[in-house]
Amino acid sequence: RMHRHLRAPINSKANPPQAAPFVRSSGLLKPQSSAVITLSRQRSLCLSTHDLNVLILAAGKGTRMRSQFAKVLHPIGGIPLAAHPVHLAQSLSPQRIVLIIGHQAEAVQTQLDARFGQGTLRYALQAEQRGTAHAVQCAKEHLLDGPREVLLLCGDVPLLGEDTLREMLRRKDQTN
Repeated sequence: RMHRHLRAPINSKANPPQAAPFVRSSGLLKPQSSAVITLSRQRSLCLSTHDLNVLILAAGKGTRMRSQFAKVLHPIGGIPLAAHPVHLAQSLSPQRIVLIIGHQAEAVQTQLDARFGQGTLRYALQAEQRGTAHAVQCAKEHLLDGPREVLLLCGDVPLLGEDTLREMLRRKDQTN
């Protein structure tokens, strides 16, 4: 049998896998230590990403959440939602990380600066939310003097992994 989302065999008592790279713990699949070593070796093979800018979309209101707080400030795993893609972006060692903020912009900037250090992140203000292309346009001034490569991340994706992004960047480099 195949797990729909992971496309990997599900453990079965009748036919257990030999040295599975993941173990089930509390209903979640977690990597065994050997898988982590393999992944870290693969990471070292990836091209350098210091010639990269990362934009993180964090301006939305989160209207469907029906909350007084901006969506990206809701805690997930004990930290604000927007901190997850910032950590992910930092793992790529980009030249700069720019957060596009709007709704409750001051609160978002204050919380993220407290977590990552003032001056670590750059901010672009999208005062009126008019879509993704408009958000990128609001961040244009931060991109003029830096690398031409831009990775755009959503501020509300805490489960996106570094390996996924590195593989995406590797494949992009292969096609250029």
